[in-house]
Amino acid sequence: QVAPAAAPAAAMPAAALPLTLGETAVRPGWAVTRQAARIYGSGGKAIMARVAKANPGVDFNRVRAGETIVFPAIPTDVLPEGTCLIRVASADTLDKGFAIIGRQRESDPVLSLYCTQQPGLGLRFDVVLAHLFASRAEAEAALVGMPRELAARAVVVDGFPAGTVPFTDLALWNGLRTLPKTAAPAAVKQVAATEPAAQPLP
Repeated sequence: QVAPAAAPAAAMPAAALPLTLGETAVRPGWAVTRQAARIYGSGGKAIMARVAKANPGVDFNRVRAGETIVFPAIPTDVLPEGTCLIRVASADTLDKGFAIIGRQRESDPVLSLYCTQQPGLGLRFDVVLAHLFASRAEAEAALVGMPRELAARAVVVDGFPAGTVPFTDLALWNGLRTLPKTAAPAAVKQVAATEPAAQPLP
């Protein structure tokens, strides 16, 4: 399937943007930097510094399973002209988006969230292949190699409604820009411990 082209996104007034994309509980074995990369396209030092600032009560030297991580809203550029995404699902919360990715772990393709704020819809979390395709033809060719279950509901997306603000930059994930992708500060322990947090979640 192919989604119709949309008008180029225009900037949304800063006052209308959310402060956070949401929160999600850390699961055993999580690499927090990798989860950040699935949200922003990068889990590098600059991104992790913003995440740490949004979570003053979290000790990132020892992130425990069950702790809640808040992910701040960090606007980025709209899709470069001519590029496309392949969307396989959508969610209205960050946690639901990660749940969809978790259910697809056995199907092998690397999935990411493509997070946006859309006029009239608010925050949306598209589950996409973690790849920015250079053209519609390239994206359509990639559909052929996808697992049948995902390909059956996959849609090529080459634009979003006017006024949409993206928070994910898949060009970082692809290595198309010379910025860090998944590196983390040396002091940060990235993987959640298996024991539950001392304090229960609210």
